[in-house]
Amino acid sequence: MVGKRRRGLQYQVEVIDDWSDSPALQGDWDRLAEAKGFWFPFVSYQWFDCWYPAFCVEGNARIVVIRRDGDVVGIVPGVMGRRRIGPITVNEFSYAANGLTPYVSFLFEDDLYGDAKLLLQIDEALSGEIELLNVPAIETTGQDWRFISRGQEGFTNVYEEHRFPSLYVGMPDGFPAFLSGCSTSFRKSFNCTKRKANKQYEVATEEVRLTNQSALHRLQRLSAKTWQEQNGSGLFSEKYRDFFMKLFGKSSTDFSVSFLKFGESDVAFNCFYIRDNTFVGYKIGYDPSFAKLRPGELLKYEIYPFACEHGVTLFHLLGEANESKRHWATGSNDFVNSWLFSKRHLKSLLLEKGLRARKTIKERMEG
Repeated sequence: MVGKRRRGLQYQVEVIDDWSDSPALQGDWDRLAEAKGFWFPFVSYQWFDCWYPAFCVEGNARIVVIRRDGDVVGIVPGVMGRRRIGPITVNEFSYAANGLTPYVSFLFEDDLYGDAKLLLQIDEALSGEIELLNVPAIETTGQDWRFISRGQEGFTNVYEEHRFPSLYVGMPDGFPAFLSGCSTSFRKSFNCTKRKANKQYEVATEEVRLTNQSALHRLQRLSAKTWQEQNGSGLFSEKYRDFFMKLFGKSSTDFSVSFLKFGESDVAFNCFYIRDNTFVGYKIGYDPSFAKLRPGELLKYEIYPFACEHGVTLFHLLGEANESKRHWATGSNDFVNSWLFSKRHLKSLLLEKGLRARKTIKERMEG
C-alpha cells in the first residue's frame, strides 16, 4: 500500500507503509546507497530487506520516497511508533535501525542536503504526526550531520541523546610498519599471544564467503558457544536469528567470515566485508573455553596482515570501544544518536526544554 503524497515546489514526497511494496525501489535504492562508499552494505536495499521483516512491527513501516520529475532522488527508511520519555509519550518517526545498525544515512542526492524545508515536507507527507524525529548513529563528519545540525524548518536544533566513538586502525604502510610503530608492550603482548597458542595447537585461519552454506552452519555452531548467545544477544539468538539467517544466507551477501582454528576446531570468528581499501569488522565472537589464549585478538593478528597484502589500509572496529579495540586504534570518528522535536506540537517543545535542562544540570553537577 502506498501512503499519502505531498507535492512541494521541487519534490513529490510519498510514503510506503508496507515493505512488501518496496521491491520496485531496489535499483534506485542501491544507486543512492553506492554514494556512501564502504558503508554501502549497511544502507543497501538488501540490508533493509532483512531488517524490516525481522524487526518492524506490522503496520509501522514508513519508507519515505522523494521524487523530482518522477525520478527517485531520496529515500528515508523509517518506522512510526510511540516512545515514552519520562512521563511523556510522543509519536516518533525513527530511521529504521537498532543496535545491529552501526551506520545511518539518509539516501539523498547531494542537492537535497541543502534543503532546510525537506524534513518539514516529510512531516507533511506523514500527516504532521511527527513529534520526535529519531536519527541514530549519525557520523559527525558527514553530510547527514550537517543536514540536521544546521537547522531544519519546523524542528528544534539537534538534541544529542548519545554521542559515542567508533574506532579505526589506519595501516597505510602495511602491517609490519604499523606494528613497528606500536608500543613495546603492545608488541610484546602480540608475540606472547602467538607463542602461547602455537605451543599448544596448530593455529590456522580460514576465510570463507557467507554465501557458502557450510560456512554459515559452522558460524552457527561456533556462535552458539559464545557468551553473547548465552545472554540472548548472539547472532542466532531468538531475537536476531531471522535477520542474520537472511542477511548471511543471501546469495549476494557482502559478508565473509574468517575462522580461527586450533587444529580442526573453530574457536573464533570475525564477520567482515572489504570494500575499496577498507576492512569493516562487523561481528566477532569466540569460544570462551579458550579465553586465556585470547582467540579474538589472535584472529586479528592473523587476518590483518593478510588484508594489508590485498590492498586494505583502513580497518573499522565496529561496536563498543572496549580496551582491546583501544589498544589497536589509531583514531576514531564520533557518532551521535540525534533527536529533533517538532515545533508544531507543544508537548514536543516542553519535552525538549525539559531534556536540555536536565542535561545542563547533570553536566554542572559532574563538572
